[in-house]
Amino acid sequence: GDPAVTVLVAGAGLAGLSAALSLGRRARVFEREARVGGTCRTEIAGRFTVDHAGHYLHFRDAEIRRLVHRMLGRNLMSAPRDSWVHLKGLDTPYPFQANTFGHDAKLIRECVMGSARAREAARPGKPGETYEDWIRRTWGPGFLRHFMKPFNEKQFHIRLAQLLPLQGGRFLPKPDPNEIVRGALARRHISSGYNAMLEHPRHGGIEVLPLAFARALARSVKTGSPLRRIHWRSRVAEFAGAGPQPYGVLVSSLPLPELLGRLDPLPPAMARARSSLRSVGVLCLHYLVRGPHERTKHWIYVPERRFSFFRVGFPANINHADAPPGAGIISAEMSYASGRRPGIGAALARARLGLRDLGVLGRGCRIVREIAVDIPCGYVVFDRAYPQARGAALRWLAARNILSIGRYGSWVYGGMEDAMREGLDTGRLVAAYGERAGARFRVEDLR
Repeated sequence: GDPAVTVLVAGAGLAGLSAALSLGRRARVFEREARVGGTCRTEIAGRFTVDHAGHYLHFRDAEIRRLVHRMLGRNLMSAPRDSWVHLKGLDTPYPFQANTFGHDAKLIRECVMGSARAREAARPGKPGETYEDWIRRTWGPGFLRHFMKPFNEKQFHIRLAQLLPLQGGRFLPKPDPNEIVRGALARRHISSGYNAMLEHPRHGGIEVLPLAFARALARSVKTGSPLRRIHWRSRVAEFAGAGPQPYGVLVSSLPLPELLGRLDPLPPAMARARSSLRSVGVLCLHYLVRGPHERTKHWIYVPERRFSFFRVGFPANINHADAPPGAGIISAEMSYASGRRPGIGAALARARLGLRDLGVLGRGCRIVREIAVDIPCGYVVFDRAYPQARGAALRWLAARNILSIGRYGSWVYGGMEDAMREGLDTGRLVAAYGERAGARFRVEDLR
């Protein structure tokens, strides 16, 4: 490696902090907010601990699991996931594919028989297959019509026929045929999928994880210092409050379109890529409550349009330390198309009515405080323009030693473990190859 290479890290979320951890003293980290963490942030409101969004750890990677456990020590709890689907006035366990029992016979027949026929046909995917095609081919028309199509179109504000199969990926549970049949004949609670077991800090909320990373760094993070401009030809980055900073390698976890907007000059090809990268925003509406409310479920998926939110969670049902005795937290997630965020007051009021209608806010339940968190770049939209625009942008940047990483920097859908893995790997790449790292930075083609 080249110990003299200057490495700047823009963004102190888990990806940027993990990269800096790998790089030691050669990395200088800049964060635009007053606190580290990115979206892994927590608010302490009296005796309530409220994460900005639902952040739970699901480990597949042994090294990341060891690292997190070393960082947090005994301050970790675990619980099996208890998630549900609310459809047609009925709550059934998630995933819906394995839990249709209780619905009317016609719905069950459509879903189960349609799934069996799709499996028997075993048709291969065709070039240009959409997410809607993939679901119909994999699960049949029943599951597509009753749950997957309404839920995804509500969450992403786009027709499934305009999305690529990437929108599901490894995060969609895949119950086997026997589970589908058994789940239609009797109420069963099958915990399948990538997040069947949850881990979370016992005290302090998810923000204690990035704080632990920041404390472990060789150099402190410069907060309140957003990236303003990248003079990529001369390899100089400008940060507010820090002035021009020459770099050999720039590692960024900013949302990819935002990073492209910092390029000076902005090449026409990158301007086109930037305009093609789409996402939806998410309002996380947290209601701190006392009195009768949902006390056992962890979260509920809500596909029906009459509810403004696509999911509602109950963090203190997972970690009882997050709320005082007799109290709870209800977190409704409402997505919106880019540039069309509803007013906060109106969003809170509409979701409040929906929570009453859903039955999770009981009669006599008192809301003691409301906290609204806006995540303007909540979920990447995997439309037809996505693969080419993303690949072109990441490769162009890497060729100029700008490595864009993390959920939003890589412009993917991923969890905290993925962000930490990519950060560590990128830091090690830069440590090993210095200014030659860009030439070795691997951009995975997602099609």
